[in-house]
Amino acid sequence: MILGRRMMKCFLRKIAAVALLLVPLSGIGAVVVVDGRDWRQVTETTSTSWNTFSSACDGATGVCGGAYLGYTWASRDEVGELFSAFTGITPQPLVLTELNALWADNFFSSFDWTFSATNGFFRRISGWTRDSAADLTKGNIAQLSDNFNAQFADQATLASFSDKASVSAGLGAFLYVTRVAPPSDIDGDGIPDDQDPCPTDSDNRCSNAVPEPGTLALLALGLAGLGYSRRKQ
Repeated sequence: MILGRRMMKCFLRKIAAVALLLVPLSGIGAVVVVDGRDWRQVTETTSTSWNTFSSACDGATGVCGGAYLGYTWASRDEVGELFSAFTGITPQPLVLTELNALWADNFFSSFDWTFSATNGFFRRISGWTRDSAADLTKGNIAQLSDNFNAQFADQATLASFSDKASVSAGLGAFLYVTRVAPPSDIDGDGIPDDQDPCPTDSDNRCSNAVPEPGTLALLALGLAGLGYSRRKQ
């Protein structure tokens, strides 16, 4: 009886995996905001080689132009920070393996994923970072996988290498936009504090305002004229 239940459970998992194969993406498609960065869905840039991203993005800063204008191509360390936000482990290890990991479920609830049937059925997010390997013909791949079969663990990997010219249907890039904090506006009058003559007064009437040099000059000239007229009398 127990064996029959296990076989049925295994059968149902395989049915679910086949269904996922027919719908390879989760369809979330939204920007994921983590620690001041707006992460683009990796699935939006799949089937693109490391060399293609390298030709559009600066290797040192990751700042991109061309088709990726406005984005930054993440380094392995930056993707590690992204993974850490979900795993709760800082610094993120190069390889993190755990059975039935809650962080994997959380990650895949935010990011679109592709489906793979290699070594068991699992969801996968796999993207280039801007780093190179010691062998300069190879680029770095960061990947997170969530396995359906209990015998395979969920895994987050930051250091996997592949030929820079290779193209895969499930391989994109980790790109993000840095959020710029709005300028400080203490009194809420719509004028940034560094341009507001009265940053703490929404009516722009400063009780302790210091007269401008031109005002002081006019005051001095008026007093001098008053003194001169009295003297003349």
